[in-house]
Amino acid sequence: MIFASCYLENDSDPPLTQRLAALARAAAMPICGGNCMGFYNETSHTWICGFPAPREPHQGGIALISHAGSVFGALAHNDPRLKFNLVISAGQELVTSAADYLDYALEQPETRVVGLFLETVRDPAKFLAALDKAAAREIPVVALKVGRTEASAALAMSHSGAIAGNDAAYQALFDRYGVLRVSNVDEMATTLLFFQQGRRARAGGLAAIHDSGGEREMVMDLAEDHRVPFARINSETVAKLSARLEFGLQPVNPLDAWGTGRDFVDLFADCLVALMAGPPIRRSASSSTISAIPRISRWDSPRCAGASMP
Repeated sequence: MIFASCYLENDSDPPLTQRLAALARAAAMPICGGNCMGFYNETSHTWICGFPAPREPHQGGIALISHAGSVFGALAHNDPRLKFNLVISAGQELVTSAADYLDYALEQPETRVVGLFLETVRDPAKFLAALDKAAAREIPVVALKVGRTEASAALAMSHSGAIAGNDAAYQALFDRYGVLRVSNVDEMATTLLFFQQGRRARAGGLAAIHDSGGEREMVMDLAEDHRVPFARINSETVAKLSARLEFGLQPVNPLDAWGTGRDFVDLFADCLVALMAGPPIRRSASSSTISAIPRISRWDSPRCAGASMP
């Protein structure tokens, strides 16, 4: 583990970073860092951190690999709902790369979802092989790739020696392997929270029930942006909803079931049951009811082409 940046003023050629990397590779020695914050391995109860860790152990199924120490800390140290089995601050990756960590995380039986905060991919072949493994094992990968602009890419180079690369190429790679791309740390946290529950999006359309016509329209707009289809309900479901809804409300999906507020608990329960029972939204035997659907940045991957309402 190397916490220091390994940058020396008036360094010789090759610089210290390259000399350390060569020594470690010759000895077959993995190195986390340099310029990293450490790692937490909850499965083996091993914490190695460059400062006193302000966190409690909450073992779960999230594996996080981050090039940014602040993102490592922000996600690992704050929200107890995020339960990790592995959190790694990769730093400069002098020897051990994000691809190595990703492959290791996918081998852990506790891993349900992997989060990546990436400045670059230093070992493309190994990274692609790891994404193949994630797809084969149906483990979602969530990526926050920075360095999209010329200015931020230049800063990535000075921060960790990363060559950020062409963003369109990364997007094509993510699309090819079904990686869910998010745009900020809040979206990363919410998406990891969603997928750590062990529920999986299935092929088909989404069913939604609301207590607000305006919020229903907002959800429809977001669904259009992210190409999330809504399920078409059949005539039997329409009839059940019509018999239960207050006058003036339309029996459609997505559904606004709020009228005057009279008997709203039973009304919403009946309408939700009607939606779930009717094809093509029929509940599968292995599913649980979704009580809340956090915001997801991208649903247009081959494995998340829309979410059936379990």
